[in-house]
Amino acid sequence: LVPTRELATQVADELSKLAGRKGPRVAAFFGGVPIPRNIKALERGVDIAVACPGRLTDLIDQRLVRLDDVDVVVLDEADRMADMGFLPQVRKLLDKCRDDRQTVLFSATLDGDIDVLVRNYQHDPVLHELEVPEEELPDIAHHFWAVDRTERVATAAQVVDRMGPTVVFCR
Repeated sequence: LVPTRELATQVADELSKLAGRKGPRVAAFFGGVPIPRNIKALERGVDIAVACPGRLTDLIDQRLVRLDDVDVVVLDEADRMADMGFLPQVRKLLDKCRDDRQTVLFSATLDGDIDVLVRNYQHDPVLHELEVPEEELPDIAHHFWAVDRTERVATAAQVVDRMGPTVVFCR
């Protein structure tokens, strides 16, 4: 489960690359796409579904998908799903899955609703936390460039070439 269609597309694309031609079949399900397109994907067979909570709920309500045989659930950006108000749907979806499933949760924070989600839906959870002492944090420079759409890729390439290892956030 992911919070946005952009992330659903990105995750499904990466999983498809990893799976290759003969690996598990991956499909993304999110709003804004006609349901018949989702039905075609389901008819072809899906081993790994990457979905936004709303569309997955729609597919279940239309009796096109069942979750009672799901082995693994991954909640990516759970904190963002909470911020967007998806946790009631997420809880309902998890309630439709087998009790012995594995639930993997990725979140920038584990407070409030996310902590409740962990306690209620994970069995014997293991916490992997990244903590870097403040004195060991590297100096980070933040830059923003407003460029014409046609120059975005060239500008990003120049920045990466000039600055070395770089993290680029974009819309």
